[in-house]
Amino acid sequence: MHAWWPCSLHPGKGVLTHERKAIYDAAVEMLVEPDKLRQLADLFEKEELPDQAKGLRERASALEPKGECKCGRAKAGCEYHDPNLQGKQ
Repeated sequence: MHAWWPCSLHPGKGVLTHERKAIYDAAVEMLVEPDKLRQLADLFEKEELPDQAKGLRERASALEPKGECKCGRAKAGCEYHDPNLQGKQ
């Protein structure tokens, strides 16, 4: 997965090259597995690109299930709540 990272044209740490930006953008748009997004975030962190690492971690967190509401439905995408439970979650 990470064969692209170390290359002969490695510009050094802290440099967001066109290639790295393309990888970041593709990951944000297409990756839906939080673990893979976090692995990639770790690589960006090691390359001293903290803004991209943070963005990938935020995306990973947004994709994780959020548990269940008191109404018994999953929090992610729950559109119905018992009126007695509204505002008490």
